[in-house]
Amino acid sequence: MSSLRGRASAIAGVAPRAHARRAWRALPAQTPFVATVTLVAAVLVLLPMYHVAVSSVKGEHGISLDNYAQAFRTPRFVAAIGNSLLLAVLSSVTSMLLGTPITAGAP
Repeated sequence: MSSLRGRASAIAGVAPRAHARRAWRALPAQTPFVATVTLVAAVLVLLPMYHVAVSSVKGEHGISLDNYAQAFRTPRFVAAIGNSLLLAVLSSVTSMLLGTPITAGAP
């Protein structure tokens, strides 16, 4: 892959490293700030999700799915899952039924 970039740069008459330096200078000044904010946001979102996922499969004797089995034995939990699925299906169908004719008439 890098040899292809080198060839393309050589064809264009620019050395590959000089081209990379110019491309880095062409980035907007706020790019490091945006990258830092994105990285911090990703860590703040992904670490709690990881903790929840790991905690959900921990049992008294190691890795276990007992927590899930117990949750699915609870009638309120099963009813909540059913309500969520019903709402998801109804909202998707309603969106398709309303959105398709609207977009079909768009220029």
